Amino acid sequence: MSTKPTPLALLFIAITILFTVVGQFFVKRGMMELGSSPTQLLLLPKFIFRSFFNIYIIIWLVCGLTAAVAWAMALSRCPLNVAFPFTGLTLVLGIAITPMALGEIVPWTRWFGVAIVCIGIWVSTLR
Repeated sequence: MSTKPTPLALLFIAITILFTVVGQFFVKRGMMELGSSPTQLLLLPKFIFRSFFNIYIIIWLVCGLTAAVAWAMALSRCPLNVAFPFTGLTLVLGIAITPMALGEIVPWTRWFGVAIVCIGIWVSTLR
């Protein structure tokens, strides 16, 4: 297996990243509707059961399954040590989209961390 990812492997990696990030926004939306998880252990099963009937949680699960299948396809076409660094892009995209999608303020320290992750991804792609 080549250490350079094929275009199809890169496509599957991109699909994995996209569906992972999108899924996180759906689960956040779903949890905003459902509220915080209960602190009493006896109420937790009811909360989890209700969660599975929330449309945003269902979409999150579908996104997660899609991401998992795409990841398996990517790994069938390139080594894990080549593909895995790209998963750092989920952090980059998630933080970049959060201010627009959720109105959250991202502090400069987090942006600095994102820059470090980007440099790390770039370095890991060098031969």
